[in-house]
Amino acid sequence: MAFVHLHNHTEHSGLDGLSRIKSIAKTAADLGQTAMAETEHGSLAGAWRFTKACKAANIKPIIGIEIYMSIGDRFERNSEIVDRNDDTTADADDGKGDTKEKRYEHLTLLARNETGWKNLLALHNKAEESYWYKPRIDYALLKEHGKGLIVLSGCLAGVRPFTASS
Repeated sequence: MAFVHLHNHTEHSGLDGLSRIKSIAKTAADLGQTAMAETEHGSLAGAWRFTKACKAANIKPIIGIEIYMSIGDRFERNSEIVDRNDDTTADADDGKGDTKEKRYEHLTLLARNETGWKNLLALHNKAEESYWYKPRIDYALLKEHGKGLIVLSGCLAGVRPFTASS
């Protein structure tokens, strides 16, 4: 069974991605991988260059995004107060005392096919309409534009790890 990275950040994920699009696909191919995903934080800015680099390296590009999920309705400015030592809330604003404020969670979305790509674009663009600290979507919007997408938990700040730790 082949190994494929499904959660990668490049220079398009500020403060989180060190990999350069030009070299990441070649490195994956050199390691014997046949496909690779790009999942930038709230952005599809590198998708075209990533696809081009993967094709040049003869591996399958998988386009995705690590999207920000609002807490509740995406047009509301909801947040949760969490324990300062909670490791699953790396993005939470540092509050005073023993707590901090969490305004969103992460969810990784991958385009499975052309329908998924179109829905990924729609979610990416509509997330800007409800921008509050980050471009955000909610579950209603994900349900509306969910066809053709593969949903992953993301990272420690992801929806599943947070829910599981509660």
